[in-house]
Order: sequence, then C-alpha cells, then structure tokens
Amino acid sequence: MLAIVRRDLRQIRRHGLPVLALWTLLLFLLGIFIFTNTTSTFRETGVPSWTGLGGTPSEPLRANAQADVMAGLAPLTVKFTANLTGGTEPYNISWNFGDGNLSTEVSPTHVYASPGIYDVLLAVRENLGDEPVRSNIRIIAYGPGDWPLQAGISANRTAGKGPLSVTFHAAVVGGNPPYTYFWVFGDGQNSTDPAPSHTYGPREDSYRARLTVRDEDGNESASNELFVNAEPPGGVESLPFNLLDVVYGYMVLATMILIPVAFGTNYNSEMKKGTVRALTLYPVGVFEVTAAKLLYAAIAGLLLSFPISVLPSLSLGKPVGDVLGIYAAAYFLSLATVAAAAFTANAIALATKKMYIKPTLMAYLFVLLSFFFTSRIFGLTMAVLAGGQAAGIVRAAGPFITLSPYHQGGLLLSQALGGQGSPDWVAFLVPLVLLVVGVWSSKKLWPDIYEKE
Repeated sequence: MLAIVRRDLRQIRRHGLPVLALWTLLLFLLGIFIFTNTTSTFRETGVPSWTGLGGTPSEPLRANAQADVMAGLAPLTVKFTANLTGGTEPYNISWNFGDGNLSTEVSPTHVYASPGIYDVLLAVRENLGDEPVRSNIRIIAYGPGDWPLQAGISANRTAGKGPLSVTFHAAVVGGNPPYTYFWVFGDGQNSTDPAPSHTYGPREDSYRARLTVRDEDGNESASNELFVNAEPPGGVESLPFNLLDVVYGYMVLATMILIPVAFGTNYNSEMKKGTVRALTLYPVGVFEVTAAKLLYAAIAGLLLSFPISVLPSLSLGKPVGDVLGIYAAAYFLSLATVAAAAFTANAIALATKKMYIKPTLMAYLFVLLSFFFTSRIFGLTMAVLAGGQAAGIVRAAGPFITLSPYHQGGLLLSQALGGQGSPDWVAFLVPLVLLVVGVWSSKKLWPDIYEKE
C-alpha cells in the first residue's frame, strides 16, 4: 500500500496535478479576497474575539481635548486630558502644544514659558485605524500689563450620536470689560450667553462652532473653531456571522475541495489506465487500493490546502495556535468524511454485487451535503430562497444539520474558543460506523468489482 502511495506522489503530474493547481489558485485568490474584506469589516464592527457577536457594531472613536485652565499669566502650566470613547484600543495619541512641543501621553502637563496664543491639536488613531480623530483647544498665556482682546473656546463634548447636547465654555482675556458674546453654532443658530448649551441634530457633516467677543471699546476677537460631529443613528448593520465562521468556513471549503479532488483525480486516472484492475490482485485488494488513494489524497490535500488556508488567516492578527487548531479541525473532518464516503461506496458495492456509485462520486456527495447542512450555510440559503419561512425549514432540517460533521466541528471549535454551543458527540459516531463497516466490506469485496463498473 505504501509503495502505491510513493509511486502516486512521484507521478503526481499524471494524477490530476493541473486540476489541483487550478483549484488551489482559485481558492487562494478567494482567500485573499475574503480576508482582506473581513479585516476591514470586523475593524468597523469591532468583534472582540473568535466567537464575539458578529452583529454588534462598536462605537466609533471619539476624542475631545480638555485643559484644566485655558488662560493665565505666563509662565502658564496646563494639564491636558484626552477624553476618549469608542474605537478599539490600544490608542495612538499625539499632542501638538502649538509651541513646537509634542507628547504621546493621555494626560500630559505642559508649561508655556512665553506669552502667546497657542492652538493645541490632539490626534488619536485607534488600533488598526487608518485616519486619526482630531480635536483642538486654544490656550492663552498672557504677559503683565495691558493685553489685546483674545478669546478661546472649548466644549464638554464634540462628538456623539445626534441629537447631541453640547455645553460651550469661553476663555476671554485682555481688552476692556465688560464683554459681549456672539456664538455661531454652525447650524444656523446663535447665542449671546457667555457659556451656552446647544443641541445639534444628526448630520453626516461636521458643524463648525466659533465665538466672536467684543469689549467695551468695540474691539473684537474671534476664537478658535470647534468641529462638532452629531452622528446619524444606525451605523454599520449587524452581521449574521462571527470571525470563527469566516475562518473555519473558508478552511472547510479549501479542504473539502482539495482532498476529494486529489482522491478523485488519482482514482479516475488509474481507472482509465487500467492499473487499478491490475493492482487488485492478490495480495493487493480493494481495501489496500482505496486506503492508498486516500493516503495520497491526505498528503496532497495537506500540502496544497495548508498554505492557502493558514497564511491568509494569519493576517487577522489572531494567535497562531488558534488558527492552526481551526485548520486541523477542518482538515481532519474533510479527510474523515472522504474516507467514510469511499469505504461506504465499497460497502454498497458488496451488498449489491455491483459498483453503482464510485468512491469518488460518493466522496463529493458526502462533503457537499455535510457543508450544505451546516446551520450557517443552510440557514443563509433558506433565507435567500424561502424568505419568511426560512426559520421553519431550518427547524425541520434539524436532524440533517445534527449529522453534519462540519456543523458539529464548528460547535466544538466554538466551545474551545470561548463561545456558545456544545457538540453532539453521538453525531461523530455516524462517520465512524460508516468507516468501520466500509473497511470490513472492502476487505470482503472481490477485486473483480472493478471489471463491473
């Protein structure tokens, strides 16, 4: 048997290598597409783990720069605070204090040694984020004696779901009090209060708020601008799957195609040449030939499916051990399904005295049905075809879903990676029983069955 496998591997070019190479290339391109889009999609929805709810959108990153004092006599010591919500940690924080100095602390303290007007910019980028979120604030450090009229503004928040209530604060120095305030909120509304509160309606674009101050002598000063984002309700729609579904589903697809194709092309190539008939002579029988072809498929399937399954999955940044564990489950389930199918075909041939269905065709049927009757694939298919009646059809198909080794393998992985669900271990006995009966039948099957195909 091992001699047959060694010969098949050496002559792999004659046993469907072009077909295997084409399937491998197509699956690899599909993997690149899937994982490129998965990375961006789950970055938006913020799925925290393998089995996290793939339908719970995370709050977008919001940043608001705050200072314990906005105006004072130089040298002026200011403690800044970056108020951050949403997004995905760790955050990449950058402060530009407006005087050429920088900081990456969340709450830095900075001393303005010289009088001046300093527009401070806070930029925050979330983990895996592309564009930073910015917030600004103005610091006024004045000197002794008279100082020209200057104004700066801040707010308790500058981003959130609309309608968004914002309270503004003003720091005014210099000039000749009393002051007159004129606020422009950026939505057509105004105010003359020193510290007004204003509610913004939801809008895609940012509002631009600013203040103009006039003193007793008629001098005017314009403040810095604040950008206020009142986000529309909704956001990213929920997803019907989680990260484990994506990775495991792709790995199952890769192994369920490459292993049966390797088995089928090798088997059919031998049948066309007639060497299977020659091989099925004493002491090599149907069992030895079938086992040899399965072992060849196991080796070829592993060599081809491993890189195209594991390498794209690693781009998600998950632990290598988890990725390898998911691949191992998909690979061994596909191999066991193909083996059970091939030997079941031999068992049917023994019972009927004729090979009505080849082991290769049976292998394709087994993996396709096992994949189709997983809860995710069957549920999504019925949702498209049956619409509102999908739930009832899925419930009626419960026994078939329970028997799917891929479905039970998904439950096992979910349980191992911290999610919901528990496999029905009895279901794993079905392929085992088929395998045992098929092996026994293969050893009893007379080699002339190949002449009757």
